[in-house]
Amino acid sequence: MARYQLLNPDAPLAFELFDKPDPVLYRRLSEAEELFRVYGRFAMFMTQETRQENGAPVVTYRDLRFASTVPFMRMLRGEGVPFQLWARLSADGRLEGFRFVQGRSAGGSDGGDGGGWVPATR
Repeated sequence: MARYQLLNPDAPLAFELFDKPDPVLYRRLSEAEELFRVYGRFAMFMTQETRQENGAPVVTYRDLRFASTVPFMRMLRGEGVPFQLWARLSADGRLEGFRFVQGRSAGGSDGGDGGGWVPATR
């Protein structure tokens, strides 16, 4: 994604790169939980980010339709992009829990208390 400044058209473009989702992992998550199938139909420009949280891999899916390149909008929104779907995986890659995060809370972690995670049903 690139940011173009209308008030300063000679400014260089600011590029930001995003990773595409791993199709094998996303298919596996979709088979484990219905919400991943629904989100896969909703998100038109899905991205994936993986991080470690309390020793467990956490995969975040976002839709770039709701991202902004405008610094002021990012400040208002906090760090996050709304409508994120998070998956907490076990060491062997199985889905342990998931979260659907909306709005301003999308930029942070759960503070390490595990709050907000829905246990996987399969």
